[in-house]
Amino acid sequence: MKSSKKFHFGVNTIFIVVTFIFIVIVCFVKSSAGAEYKIVETKDGKVRGVRDTTLIKKVDFDSFKGIPYAENPIGELRYKAPEPVKSWAPIILNATEFGSTCTQISLLAPENPLQQSENCLFLNVYVPADIESDEKLAVLVYIHGGAFTEGSGNDDMFGPDFLIEQRVILVTLNYRLGIFGFISFETPEYSGNMALKDQQLALKWVQANIKQFSGDNKRITLFGESAGGVLSHVQILSSESRKYFRNAILLSGTAESDWGFASKNGHRSIAHEIARDLGKPQDSMQSLINFFKTVPAESIVKYASAASLFTKTPVTTWAPILERGDAIHPFIVEYPKAIYNKSNIDVDTMFALCSLESMMLYNEKFEDCYDLKGFDRNFSITFPFRGADLPFDSTEYKKLAAEVRYFYFKDAAIDVQTLKPYISLLSDVFFAYGVDKGAKLHAKKSAAKTFYYRFSVDSKFNAIKRWHGGGPGFAGAGHADDLCYIFRCRNAQPFYDEALSTPDDEQSKISLRAVENITKLFANFAKYGEPTYQQEPIAGFLPIDDDQVNFLDVTNDGLMPGVNPNQKAMEFWAHVEREVQEIQAKSKQFVHEEL
Repeated sequence: MKSSKKFHFGVNTIFIVVTFIFIVIVCFVKSSAGAEYKIVETKDGKVRGVRDTTLIKKVDFDSFKGIPYAENPIGELRYKAPEPVKSWAPIILNATEFGSTCTQISLLAPENPLQQSENCLFLNVYVPADIESDEKLAVLVYIHGGAFTEGSGNDDMFGPDFLIEQRVILVTLNYRLGIFGFISFETPEYSGNMALKDQQLALKWVQANIKQFSGDNKRITLFGESAGGVLSHVQILSSESRKYFRNAILLSGTAESDWGFASKNGHRSIAHEIARDLGKPQDSMQSLINFFKTVPAESIVKYASAASLFTKTPVTTWAPILERGDAIHPFIVEYPKAIYNKSNIDVDTMFALCSLESMMLYNEKFEDCYDLKGFDRNFSITFPFRGADLPFDSTEYKKLAAEVRYFYFKDAAIDVQTLKPYISLLSDVFFAYGVDKGAKLHAKKSAAKTFYYRFSVDSKFNAIKRWHGGGPGFAGAGHADDLCYIFRCRNAQPFYDEALSTPDDEQSKISLRAVENITKLFANFAKYGEPTYQQEPIAGFLPIDDDQVNFLDVTNDGLMPGVNPNQKAMEFWAHVEREVQEIQAKSKQFVHEEL
């Protein structure tokens, strides 16, 4: 109703209106400034969202930003599992602005600082506006990436427009990052993985409340990219989390990625090092925990950023960790293969990879940042699977490293002339092999369907590539180049403006068609449990079967079904992994965790 007008109701009329509002628990308010708001009553209290319109098709939607799903994780709750948010009733929560992002130091976007706080456990809900009273829409819940140490669910990169245009609901969320989200003091009470526990609580909140937003809580799809893909996969492995979603999409990261788990038994010693570095050495575990619970966040945030994932030893310090069996709230205590072997994981899952993931490394200063000549002289790289503990100076490692070098470079020198095989090597090591292993493991051990697609589009919305100067001069999609086709990335608005202002340009057509295709696949998967429905956007996208990896290639020319993507390289790395297992078994150094 317009606030500038006055209405005079009789008693009966007032009773009818109040009853109607109570039943549907939704009302609209239009301000004198023209903005249209919507109020929804969640189990924790009412929230006021605001009307917006999508970029391409001009579809109206309601946006609810900064809804808290957990109590502020400070004081006694720092480094512990989150507590559900307390009700804010009778206050109406103004959900028109994003909440603070979680404390972080951004290496990916240092020029774009965000409002940060430890009080950051918020989620955002985006809903098409023209919903019938009895309609329930499928829901997609997104876990952002950022090397486990940075990022947020905000619309600078994860705007809802293109998914809203497919008539689904989108939920994005924040979770604790870096040291705040993962550190384990290796005690029952402080066992780590707070980020995973945050996400699980957010999923529980969505399951309990999405009906109020006209969502179908029996059709919730979890998805995430890069580190978010790993975290989404770990949620699949949790029997508790699986109660809160139906299926999942994992982009450019899985729990089988080598960097997907932190090194075992390392956080306690790191915590002591941090305390000493801050001039506050601690002589007991209890005093160490007390120190970390009270030290200002700004004093330890510098220790929360990611070590480089893209060096020859891509070990992530702050990442999911196996918790001890005596943990009070353990999230994961075994590696994925062991969980698959003993669990009935019935989550239909779609795995995805960009065609040349490590092209994201390339920028105008590439030759200054990456010592190709040194790599040529001393070829060594960490193998892309857990438990490969061969010393770089061992005879066995050198033999296998020589095989790797020959597979990618033959007898050529490693320099700017062999840049493409160099990027292919890093793509396979850091991303492709982990995604391939994760998809095959899920297909083999799960009773559910497993789909696989590759994103190969190279056009106007490949934001990462364009921000990095246009790439190294060969076609392909690098890491995260798919994101601005799935989401409206407000940071990339000039790229959208360029395409929308020249709709007849061939590259504009390619970009807009790719948006339609990829979001249609996602929306179909959320709605119907299949990425194609009634042969749209394509027929013939089959799940992986026992004999071959069926996949779909999303290209500049459209959607292309195929089999066994990157087969030679994946078979080569499977051979290397078997060789390492045999060497370590013979030397009695074989790590029996997961190989």
